[in-house]
Amino acid sequence: MEILEAVILSNNDVIVATQSLINKQIDAIFISNDNAVLSSIQGITKIASSFMIPVFCSDVDTIKNGVLAAFGPDQYKIGVQTGKNNRKSITR
Repeated sequence: MEILEAVILSNNDVIVATQSLINKQIDAIFISNDNAVLSSIQGITKIASSFMIPVFCSDVDTIKNGVLAAFGPDQYKIGVQTGKNNRKSITR
């Protein structure tokens, strides 16, 4: 397996970076929890699907935006747990 990276400097670069990776004949795209990239997830999945390239992500909320599979933490549950932990330290 070879990993290719695409660097972006702003949200405007995401679609161009996606296209440049596809031009390198990649087999799949993996996206970590990067807010700039995640804000463009629908554009990424639209381009990738037109080339039959699956998109994977570590943000489970992206499934509804065309990502084939995702594996990552439940952000809501993390927030609930954080609130419980902070409450214990405040009430002591």
